[in-house]
Amino acid sequence: MLKVKRFKPEMILLMMILLFISITVLLISRTYETSCIGAYQYVALGDSYSSGQTPYGDHEGYGYSDFIKDKLAEAGILKEYSKKGVSGYTTEDVLQQLPSIRRLLAEADIITLDVGINDIQYLDEFKEYRRKPSPENLEVLKTAVALQVPEITRNLKQIIDDINTADTDSRPAIYLMGYFNAYPYLPELESVINSLNDGILSVAIETGVSYVHTKDVMDQDLKRYLPGDTHPTVEGYQIIAEEFWKSIYKDFITKPLADRSLVDVKGHWAEAQINKSLEEGIITGFSDGSFRPDRAVSRAEFITIINRYFHQTEKTEISFSDVPEHAWYRTELEIAAKSGYVAGNQTGSFNANEKVTRQEASVIFAKKMGFSLSAENSEAEQYEDWKEIPDWSLPSVNAMIKHGIMKGYPDNRFHCQGFVTRAEVLTMLDKLAGQMDSDGDPIE
Repeated sequence: MLKVKRFKPEMILLMMILLFISITVLLISRTYETSCIGAYQYVALGDSYSSGQTPYGDHEGYGYSDFIKDKLAEAGILKEYSKKGVSGYTTEDVLQQLPSIRRLLAEADIITLDVGINDIQYLDEFKEYRRKPSPENLEVLKTAVALQVPEITRNLKQIIDDINTADTDSRPAIYLMGYFNAYPYLPELESVINSLNDGILSVAIETGVSYVHTKDVMDQDLKRYLPGDTHPTVEGYQIIAEEFWKSIYKDFITKPLADRSLVDVKGHWAEAQINKSLEEGIITGFSDGSFRPDRAVSRAEFITIINRYFHQTEKTEISFSDVPEHAWYRTELEIAAKSGYVAGNQTGSFNANEKVTRQEASVIFAKKMGFSLSAENSEAEQYEDWKEIPDWSLPSVNAMIKHGIMKGYPDNRFHCQGFVTRAEVLTMLDKLAGQMDSDGDPIE
């Protein structure tokens, strides 16, 4: 007879405690892991696959880019998601689209791109073959495709070059999709798709971007994923997203955790403050291995850094007119509002992407620290441009100068309208810490 081992009550209690501790440690390590990685802006470019068109006529359905967005959010590393794919777009269309979204591209960390198939489908030879599939028409089509692919590759190279030059400081990670045969009932089109993919792959190799091979996984059950239409089902889009995710996960989760070294920190005047903040998880680097210490800070980034530095978590409701419900910074803004150091403008807007000026930083920090404010003292008068400082910020600027948190530049000007950089924010916070007692209260 099988004997059942009985545990004493105290042993069971001990086991439960150990289990609880294990789960807690796992959750903490996961939270630390994602905070070390950072948050990234994801932009999806391309044709109907990127826009999420379904077999059911929905031009804006749930496409592969939406699944990638979900995975980034689940990993805790999604900052913002912009879906810019347009049904019917060719490589030329995407090329023409780029100037209108240049600012978005300059701030992007991750870009997925699927384009090129419409360049083929719009060929008269392709339309004729679909109307009348025959060996003769197939050969004519192959010849036309062979002439079209070089133009596709030229446009793709230009697209990637334009993306990479949108921000001179860094380059986003670009993931270029290879296609599958969207006509499962015309298997002879495999050769056409292969020619297109060969061209796309050559561009990826030449430009150094990632190529995402989707054909093999889609071919496993092509008729199921493409039920009588050239657009995948939601399940098909999910399969495509999984292929993208393999590369994105490696680049933005596995690699950043394994190698935290940042190429532009060593030798910088704020190196010590930057490294300290990186170790404490207050701020993170970018996906290309840079920190960009001299990059201006946006309002959303600014409050995020402050919240992390002071370990603040309490929130309150906010009613800013320009803050979407799912904005990556919404929680940070709720925390900042609860702490009372941030407010919107006269129109009730927060303007999250606007860069923070030195006078704005002065007001926020002075309010956060509870400094005594006065427009009467002459701290700012030592700088030639002090009269340019507006009345609403002058008392705060005086307080920041008095406490040694901020000072002017070598040209003996304060530059109140100048933008605050990432390095400067960390340096100011380091100085503010010296103004606080052991309980974390400001010292006047």
